[in-house]
Amino acid sequence: MYLDTDAFVLRAVKTLKGRMMILLFTEKYGKISAGAFQRGNKKNVESALRPFAFGFFELRKHLGTLNINKTDIKNSYFSIGEHVERFANASFILEFTDKILPEEAPSQELFVLLADFMRLISKRKRGFDTLVPAYMLKSMKIWGVAPELDTCSSCGGVDVNPSTFSVRHGGILCNNCTTPNENNDKLLQDELIYMVNFDIVKIMKYLLENPLTHFENLILNESTAKKLRRILKEYAMYHLDISRLKTECFEGPAVIDPLLYTLKD
Repeated sequence: MYLDTDAFVLRAVKTLKGRMMILLFTEKYGKISAGAFQRGNKKNVESALRPFAFGFFELRKHLGTLNINKTDIKNSYFSIGEHVERFANASFILEFTDKILPEEAPSQELFVLLADFMRLISKRKRGFDTLVPAYMLKSMKIWGVAPELDTCSSCGGVDVNPSTFSVRHGGILCNNCTTPNENNDKLLQDELIYMVNFDIVKIMKYLLENPLTHFENLILNESTAKKLRRILKEYAMYHLDISRLKTECFEGPAVIDPLLYTLKD
């Protein structure tokens, strides 16, 4: 049985005797794993099966196992690896996408979102981390766990002047819920509460409400982007059960590819 689909390569694992296991985010079948051999021109094959690559894949299914029969790579996104910061942010998003995707659960909306992200970040010269919180927020919206930014996530009150964001409650808190009293002392001890301001909430709303393609020339203030990313990583850990990602450990120019592993004897 043969299957065909467009797909992104999320991760590649080298095994024995030139065989590889490739984790794909496919348009038709969602996240799947498939085997491949390094046949022919090794350099060309590795380029086609490296993380970030996007293309058409023909898969052969036999006895419940998928193998890549043919590939037609449309874009290897080679430019992503030319800049450490661009590479780090794009790698983080690939791993994040892997973590939030269940096996064999197609999501056309997320597939298009990833395609937009890859196109935009591959062309950027700076401000790479601006696209990361936008992608994270939009993917959370797709899975129905986007933060509440219009009403108090604790009491549901609509008269809010947001100054705090609660990861555990899933959004902003009103002044009543952050004023110490006998009912919310426990809430105030929540270590997953962040001080925010109206501008950060407004930015989060803007990122949620507009297509990712609108952010081609948008660059967030560095401190704002870092704070948003920190909040959203905690939010994803709590609401999507995502643990710390390997790609959060990038430091300096000595970055190696954390999405391409080798299994040794």
